[in-house]
Amino acid sequence: MHKSLSTVAALAALLSTNAMAQNALPTYGEIATANITLKDLSSNNLGTFKPRATRITLGQVVSPSVAVEEFAYVGSSTPSLDATLNGVSTNVSKKQNNLYGVALRPFVNVTESLELFARLGIAREEITTTKLSLGQSQATTNTATNQFYSAGASYSFNRTVKATVDYSRFGNKVDTQLSNLSLGLRFNF
Repeated sequence: MHKSLSTVAALAALLSTNAMAQNALPTYGEIATANITLKDLSSNNLGTFKPRATRITLGQVVSPSVAVEEFAYVGSSTPSLDATLNGVSTNVSKKQNNLYGVALRPFVNVTESLELFARLGIAREEITTTKLSLGQSQATTNTATNQFYSAGASYSFNRTVKATVDYSRFGNKVDTQLSNLSLGLRFNF
């Protein structure tokens, strides 16, 4: 997995350096609100948690139909629910402590204003599960590097501002299935 991350990072650095040298293709930033779904896949089957976070993305268009992006999710909320574990009523919460990564974003302009895109990349995630029962608290933190994919669309209001919507699905390596639906704004620099 580290080899895949290194390969994507090296490709991203090479392509963005070439594009910046040409100084013809835009750099952009994106800010989006992400409605995250964390579905517990452990043997306890704790349920589905729905935190919210903000995704911040910095991207560089490296060819007429491909961009390279780096992103981070910040400010995750911590939803909780009540469950029965081993016959004991327990309050369980899941928090996405951090999520960051790199991606290639191929895109196609369907019209002058409408763009369809995909993302394929590598993300590092850290999720903490906290169980509170009988006055005792137990927290477990799991960290993993996963591949992910996204599909989305953007609509141009003008040359510098676009509205975006996308759905992302991440690999399952920490007993949690992670996906999100994001709505945001992209700004060309």
